Amino acid sequence: MRPASPLPEYLDHYHRRRSRAQRAYIARQKSRTTSLTDEVEVLSYELARLEGRRDVLSEMLSQSIAMNETRSERLMREYVHMFAHGFHLHDAAMAGKQERFLRAIMDPAMVFQGFYSLDTFIRIFQRHSSTISSFVMRFVSCDVVLADGDKPLACTLRLAVQQRMTRASLALYFPHILHDEVLVQELIGHTMEIPQTMDLAAALAKVLRSLERATFVLDSGRLPDAPPEHPL
Repeated sequence: MRPASPLPEYLDHYHRRRSRAQRAYIARQKSRTTSLTDEVEVLSYELARLEGRRDVLSEMLSQSIAMNETRSERLMREYVHMFAHGFHLHDAAMAGKQERFLRAIMDPAMVFQGFYSLDTFIRIFQRHSSTISSFVMRFVSCDVVLADGDKPLACTLRLAVQQRMTRASLALYFPHILHDEVLVQELIGHTMEIPQTMDLAAALAKVLRSLERATFVLDSGRLPDAPPEHPL
């Protein structure tokens, strides 16, 4: 009589071990998933807490800035906001509101580009706005110097002006270059960003990649010229 084969017993033992290993693996995976879920919940709570704290601090900062902002600063921000795209000459009501705003905050004898008159400043601004359709003025900063008693002594507004060059704007400000069509075509369509110092030479040199050619464009330019006394 042959002895019983050990194979069935071995297979049964193998299957039991494999089953235990699978159950242990599943248990570990379940435990790991539970642990990760708990960790995600903790992190989500912490993130929500930090976002709430950020919002509170941001609101406190905004209130602090608003409380410490001087009347002059608020006035300059309102000026830049109102004239961000120049005079709204196509809207008579808005243009009238803009002019009244300027006359309310500026001295009639103000000096602008060598001319002594608020009226002249307004005419130049209106003429510029009617010629430069892509005019954009952006607030940069405002520095206020206070005298004794917290009264404003000086207010320096820094802003950047962006404008797209067209044939009409070149004809108005740089008519002496119109005979050079190559140069004209090189300028048309480009946008200059001019700082509050009116550093046109640097802006043009950046476009033309030549300080000499930029100087030629500016030579005999008419930027400071006051427009005629009659209204637009």
